[in-house]
Amino acid sequence: MSGVIEEEAELLQIVRADRCICIHSTVQFVDLALQSIAYRHGLLPYPMVTLQRAIPKNCEKTMEGFEKIREQLKAAFRSHRRRALSDVAILVGSSPIKPKYTYKIPIHLCDDQNSEIASQEDQENQENLESTPSKCGSPCSDLSEKEKRSINRRLFEILPPFLDAQSQAVAATHRIFVLLNGEIELISEEMDEYPLDDSTLMDSALNLCLRHEECSMSKQTLQADTFKWLRINPFITGGKL
Repeated sequence: MSGVIEEEAELLQIVRADRCICIHSTVQFVDLALQSIAYRHGLLPYPMVTLQRAIPKNCEKTMEGFEKIREQLKAAFRSHRRRALSDVAILVGSSPIKPKYTYKIPIHLCDDQNSEIASQEDQENQENLESTPSKCGSPCSDLSEKEKRSINRRLFEILPPFLDAQSQAVAATHRIFVLLNGEIELISEEMDEYPLDDSTLMDSALNLCLRHEECSMSKQTLQADTFKWLRINPFITGGKL
């Protein structure tokens, strides 16, 4: 991504971009983070781009889990309730109750683009809006291949180092669980309300944020009575050769 800037903090890592932070770029950022986390923690033997060319038999179940989670993420982000989504959490461990590693992606969307889409979504199909210019000066669109490579490089720098042999043996029992923090109306047949301890998550999670200086961005204010953690039922298991 052109203009990616590194900004270090103990539990906050920001990837800055020269483009609108819209629905499309955000869901792709979440997907890239999920891929990088799975690879770094040993649940993927190779980077996702390599596996997609020819899926080894022992990785078929892993890829199936990825695809199911991707479908649920896309559905949540592109639904008319998408502005009710506050965070995505990625938990790595044997159980989501006590994860070994926790990552959190706060959802900050460009307010200008968000309002433009909201005013037109009853009249036009969402796909027709992918090239709509926003008031922040850049179009709402999918990430380019160049932008994806830049984000992957940044994630490579900020995620924990590759596991040693002893840690890999422990990681063989790990799974990846994905949760959404948002209004209960976001729930689907593939999700369950999950009693996640948000205070613990906030204290221990590594936050991964995608930002654009020109975007007028806001984050949904959490309301205990309407915002819940929702766990996507499919989870990702490790695939070994």
